[in-house]
Order: sequence, then structure tokens, then C-alpha cells
Amino acid sequence: MKKKVSSRFDLKVIIGLVVICAGVLLLLENLDVAIKVNLWDFWPVALILIGLSHIFRHNETRNGFSGAICVIVGILFLLNNLDVIVFNVGTFWPIIIIIFGIAIIKYSVWGSHGTPICSDNCDLSFILGGGEHKFTSDHFKGGKLAALMGGGTIDLRDADIQIDNAVIDVFVFMGGIDIRIPRHWQVNIQGTPILGGIDNKTVVMSKEEIVIHPEKAIRKLTIRGIAIMGGIEVKN
Repeated sequence: MKKKVSSRFDLKVIIGLVVICAGVLLLLENLDVAIKVNLWDFWPVALILIGLSHIFRHNETRNGFSGAICVIVGILFLLNNLDVIVFNVGTFWPIIIIIFGIAIIKYSVWGSHGTPICSDNCDLSFILGGGEHKFTSDHFKGGKLAALMGGGTIDLRDADIQIDNAVIDVFVFMGGIDIRIPRHWQVNIQGTPILGGIDNKTVVMSKEEIVIHPEKAIRKLTIRGIAIMGGIEVKN
């Protein structure tokens, strides 16, 4: 049996650590506690961690190119904030054009290495962007989805579940994720919307339809989500 490998850098953990650090900084300021280190100088660490989360995923969803860019840019900003080097964005903005050209060549020559449609698990992050991913596995087991100021669509209408209950963990921050499922899947949503929304717009097959299509037995899918200033929508 194939062992599932998870990323060592979870996007939810990264955002949580950033929020905690910001809260600690504001608390210390309110308490008039003098600290010699300006924590705001270390904001590029979040960018570095996001890049590492792309690099250290398992092979099916790894995106080393964009991850390396996030890490390099984060290191440059961090060294600039610590007065180790001088990194002026106004001077080095043509680097963005160079990176854009490299990306065009990369995807033209080697193609895109997205998640295979036969994958049994979904492990996707949408950061400042979006996309649509279709899964057709007959043994879908669930997975993890995250959106940070981006969004995507997960199409599971041609997939099927063989286990008792498949679970998808979803985290959305200022973005949105749509999940499309077959009508013979029964959804159980366990979510916390914070200035956002989590909607279940699915319609389960009736008993009469199940009798006509006995191969479409009722499957169970649990979606555990947090939506902060964003949305999660499940529909057929």
C-alpha cells in the first residue's frame, strides 16, 4: 500500500504563526515593553515558509519552480530588512520579467506537472492564483485544500469513494474554493466561517434513483473547513 506523504510546511500553520507573532508584537507595544528587535523586519520569513511548502510536497503536487522563487525573494527582502544587503525593488523589478520568461520556457519545454487526474488524494494550495483540477479516481480518499488570496475548483463528479468516509480539510483566507461532487455522495460539513461563508448546495439522489442505478450507492464525504473572509462552496 502506497504511503501518503504530507508537506512539512502546512499553509494553515504558516498563517497561524504569522498571526501569533503579530499579536505578540502588538501586545508588547501596548504593554510598553521595549524590545530591541523589530519583528516586522521578519515578515519575509512567511514568504520563505510558503515557498518551502511548495518545494517539500510529495511528487504529485510539488511545485519547485514557484517555491524557489518565493524562497529567493523572501531571503532578499529579509536580508534587506536586516541591513545585510541593499535590495531595492524599484531597481530590480526587471527580474519579474526575467522570471516570467523563464516560466514560459519551462512550461513550453517540460510542460505542466499538475496533480494527475487519477490521484486518490488531493493536496493543493492556491496562492494569489487559481485553477481547476479534475479527479477521476475510483478510490478517492480525501485530502487537503488551501487558498490564500486565490481560489480554485475541485471537480470530483467522475470520482468515487470506496472507504466508509472520505475527509477533505479546507482552509480559505481571502479566497474561495468550489468543490463539485456526484449526486450519490452525501456531504457532512464541519466548518467555521469567519467573516466568510461555507455553503452546501448539493442534492442527494432519491431512493427511487438509487433503485434504478444500484451501482450508485450512497457515499459519505466529510468536509472540515475554515473560511476567513472567503468562501467554501460544495455543489453538484
